[in-house]
Amino acid sequence: MKPDITEIHRILDKKEFERFGKFISSPFFNTEERFIKVFGLLNEEGSKITREKLVKKIFGEDALAGDERFRKLVSEFMKLFRLFLSEIEFGNDRFRRSICTIKQLAKKGLSENYKREVKNASEEIETAGIKNAGYYKRKLELLSERYDIEGFNYNSWKDDLSFDINNNLDKFFTRQKLFILQRYKSIGYSFRLDNELKMTFDHDIRDYINKNRYELKNEFSEIYPIFMLIQMFENPDKKDLLDEFLELLAQYEKDPAVNCKPFYEDLINYYTFLGNSGKKDLEESIIRIAEIMDKGDYFKSGIEVNDYKIIIENAISLKRFDWAKEFALRNRHHINEEYKESISSLCIGKIYLFKKDYNNARKYLGKIEYDSYIYYAEAKLIECRILFEENKISELLMVIDTAKKYLKKHREIGKHYKEVYIAFLMILRKLVSVYEKKFVGGDVSYELFQIEKEINNRTKFTYANNWLLLKVSEIKKGG
Repeated sequence: MKPDITEIHRILDKKEFERFGKFISSPFFNTEERFIKVFGLLNEEGSKITREKLVKKIFGEDALAGDERFRKLVSEFMKLFRLFLSEIEFGNDRFRRSICTIKQLAKKGLSENYKREVKNASEEIETAGIKNAGYYKRKLELLSERYDIEGFNYNSWKDDLSFDINNNLDKFFTRQKLFILQRYKSIGYSFRLDNELKMTFDHDIRDYINKNRYELKNEFSEIYPIFMLIQMFENPDKKDLLDEFLELLAQYEKDPAVNCKPFYEDLINYYTFLGNSGKKDLEESIIRIAEIMDKGDYFKSGIEVNDYKIIIENAISLKRFDWAKEFALRNRHHINEEYKESISSLCIGKIYLFKKDYNNARKYLGKIEYDSYIYYAEAKLIECRILFEENKISELLMVIDTAKKYLKKHREIGKHYKEVYIAFLMILRKLVSVYEKKFVGGDVSYELFQIEKEINNRTKFTYANNWLLLKVSEIKKGG
């Protein structure tokens, strides 16, 4: 959908809008006074501008927005606007500017300047650190441009650019194919496909990586660690692959320009995926990765909310409560989220929940802001768990009701979270009824069977799934 002239203020930020004014006023880009006048009106009216206001100020009170002359004026002005957007992108892309400069220098026959610009562009490419898809793409583009300009090397066939082009083309193709392979596996998992999607050149790509693994490792290519991660997905029971992966990352970290943080994050996501798929005893691996990242100061540049919570929850599973709390406090200011204090308080409250220190749990849960919607809602769910543990049934029922009303009231909470949280509250409410019936001597075996079946048969994620099953088990045993 094309942007309308009245949306320019919304599309551009303040600095970009000011820059657009200079662009319109520059004779290099615009030689027509009428477009400068249109910009002046946009600047004067700001976000209140309408097509009706524009046409009357330009063509008089009797003019209409549907007039052909006005429509033509707007169309031509928006062409300038689109040119400006491309100019922003071009101005921010040093490599693209360099390629264009190289072309012009070659056309003008300025050979010494051409060689110097090629050298500068090559050196800039090499500052990338890890050799990723962008690196291979830029390298390939520069080599191809040079080959178009310089042609075959008649002085020394061994120095012909075609060899470098072939080498980088192989690597760029391999890197892109690994991306496709990752996507296929993700699609298969997300849509629960029975048959694995087959990628063309699959065998050739794997053969190429294995044959060239030492070269790929030594040049700090991201191809090999991504390939290793795929192997881990395909062979989840081969635990030695983690050791090999971490050794590889330790080797890459010797180059200060290489950022290994994305690979460590991928490992955390990988083990989370395995855990969600039913694999057991993965907590130690996640904590091991977290400790490496912590020691390497990777979290100081930011930690995603899910990673923060996953690491702490796995430490809780190992009953490493002190480690979990120290980690939570040490990294709370690095969370990539507005409500940092609410998130860290929620996680520390959960630590104390499992320590059965309910007073401290409530102390931290009380710090969570009311308008940090998802986190405040989860805090209410933790309060429900605490009250259930304390056998404070009347208070629990009140909190369940309050939590339901909060979830229904606030549209800011996503549909997925609402479904998950309300499902937990409904199951918990059933458990309370069973608990009360058993307390007065009733037979609850059938009700417990139904609740357990409901929890296990849910196709969607169940909040506090293991805790709910544990409570079912305890009631069965008479707890």
